[in-house]
Amino acid sequence: STGDLIPLSQGMLLINQKQEWKPLCAVKFSNSLATNVCRYMGWPSGIKYDLIDTHDSPLNETVETQVQGRSSSCYHVNIECEDDNCGARPMYRNLPSSTPAPLSGPGSWPWHANFFNEGEYVCGGSIVHKVFVLTDLSCAKMVVQAGSFITVLVGQEKRTNVGLGPYSQLRVVVSLKVVQGSTVVLAQMDRELEFNDHV
Repeated sequence: STGDLIPLSQGMLLINQKQEWKPLCAVKFSNSLATNVCRYMGWPSGIKYDLIDTHDSPLNETVETQVQGRSSSCYHVNIECEDDNCGARPMYRNLPSSTPAPLSGPGSWPWHANFFNEGEYVCGGSIVHKVFVLTDLSCAKMVVQAGSFITVLVGQEKRTNVGLGPYSQLRVVVSLKVVQGSTVVLAQMDRELEFNDHV
């Protein structure tokens, strides 16, 4: 174990039998099944899966897997789902389809970004990539006219003059580019955002 954090979008498939979580024991698996599992969990699709021999599985020593009525051996399944779910609210991905996600509160608008110049709020935009925020030309003009130190704040639930929220991320804008033939502007940040339930 390296101590590295494992993203929520990947891990071993487990099943709950008699109030106990156990690793899924599969004889075979497929890309389409991986995508179906990922979609069920609220992710857009499956990226890959690995069949891991039960003797090599990290869960082998802690959880026993019994294969009943099968002559062939089975494998534990490690799955990785696509976590770049644009326009989705990760915090609410497992809500029943009949229950709408809330319109305010933590994680309600994870794609929302605020532009600041010299620490003063100017206007807003939308996260479209880990290093890009999309905004309108009128917003970009106001940002540039307000000063020279442009930042983007994401993950902030409420606008405040005293400090940042626990899930806030602040990045410096290194370039503003107008998309040719439009009023769309892409702001490039100095480093990637860390996508989570709030961003």
